[in-house]
Amino acid sequence: MSKRTNLLCFFYASFSMMYYLLFTRALAEMTGDITVWSAVSSATYLCFLGIGIALSHKTSLAQSRAAVGTIEAVNAGWGGLAMLALYLWHMIYRIYMYTFGYDLAPMGIDTKIVFATLSQLLLGGTGLISGVAFGLVSQLALGERLARLQRTLAIYQVGGLMGSLVLLLVLLPKYEPIYICLATSMGNFAAALLWPKGRDADDADDSTSSIPRRYTAAAAVVIVAVAVFTWSSDLVQVQIKNFYYNSYKLQMAEDGSLTYEYPLPLTAWFRRAATYPAIERHRGLYQTVDIVRNEPPRIPLADRPAGWTLFLDGHFQASSAYEADYHQALAHLPATVAGAPGTNVLIIGGGDGLLARELLRYQNPNLKITLVDIDPLILQLAAEHEDLRRLNHSSLDHPQVEVMSADAFQMLRRAQDRYDRIFVDVLFPYNFETSRLYSVEFFEALRRHLTPSGTVSILSPVEIGYEVAGDSDDEATLTLLRDTLQEAGFTDVYLYGEQRHSFFLAK
Repeated sequence: MSKRTNLLCFFYASFSMMYYLLFTRALAEMTGDITVWSAVSSATYLCFLGIGIALSHKTSLAQSRAAVGTIEAVNAGWGGLAMLALYLWHMIYRIYMYTFGYDLAPMGIDTKIVFATLSQLLLGGTGLISGVAFGLVSQLALGERLARLQRTLAIYQVGGLMGSLVLLLVLLPKYEPIYICLATSMGNFAAALLWPKGRDADDADDSTSSIPRRYTAAAAVVIVAVAVFTWSSDLVQVQIKNFYYNSYKLQMAEDGSLTYEYPLPLTAWFRRAATYPAIERHRGLYQTVDIVRNEPPRIPLADRPAGWTLFLDGHFQASSAYEADYHQALAHLPATVAGAPGTNVLIIGGGDGLLARELLRYQNPNLKITLVDIDPLILQLAAEHEDLRRLNHSSLDHPQVEVMSADAFQMLRRAQDRYDRIFVDVLFPYNFETSRLYSVEFFEALRRHLTPSGTVSILSPVEIGYEVAGDSDDEATLTLLRDTLQEAGFTDVYLYGEQRHSFFLAK
């Protein structure tokens, strides 16, 4: 195999790996369950990759030489269309199979599992086609020498690694998966057109008769790419608007009666989506931040103006209308048990600056607040975004607030400081990263950094403003958190809260 074909194999491997990672990332965001569906997607891709390799051995050596370019062109088409299909399938799922933020379960079937499982067929197609292409190239290499096969394997592995690094470190923090996937598909098409069509895969001098056909195909690809990119920019907004706006709603009429508002059907939603406020999306290395402009309520409330809501990876973080209830309770209710926050305070999470705003209300000139958040993106938005700055009163720029972009786990392992108050203001544990912050090891680290009279305040994923008695799941969650804190060495553990949120105070 020539240098040209080796280079093409390198790019083929990179493109296939990027399809797989893009699909896995998009599905994890859509389901909100990164750990489970990343693992399932990996297993699906590898399974179909193996099936594709097995199927490739049914072709002869001569057929393999001619088929590689065609198979890669098919891979390019499938890779781009599969992501488009996933976005449309997610909208169908949200419209017809989802309500009130909880899964419907007709006949005992979890519809989120149905959505994610059927989505695996799209990824399986990518794995199958990639496996066939790899098997064909391996046959060509093995038909020459074992050493060349080994070199081909190395090229595929290095190509996959490079595709992964470029995607995860450079592209995903800046661009939507669908844009990257379509660009990858176009690059894949271009590489497929360059595969030698002669009798020998090493023959770099392709027959001149194929050149006009290739240019025609390349021109068609460019035209389709421009059309799809133009449409996909609207499709992204349609898809994320559908996620946030087009759902079952409970509405209150002027006479006080409650009615249900059902989501628009798919075709009607495509016509109406443009009338809804655009979603402001910011992508970073660690998470995606969405700022959603709230629809005006049917019956406006004087103390609850329509504003905006902040979501991290699709999970609720803060509402401009309700955040004061949460942050005032978290910041000030512990003072009724343990007094004012002292002089040295640590905030873990809280990158929006809203909790820091509340603590600065004590106007203690000796107060020092250290805020540690792993994501520089949310810290940047809190410091620079007009709406967030207005809401947090520019708290991150206050001279008494020290802001650190770091992993709190690692920071606590290295730091020697002790704090009068520690506040853990993070999302509910929905993946491995957030679950670490509710572990015995992490709670032990918090306790070691407290002064003798210090306290820790932690968000609980249970809304105690609603009746939880008899709710076995809520009771089990509260018991688990209390037991975990006590296992970490806290002797006094209290539960407190306001209408929508609950917190644990431990000392």
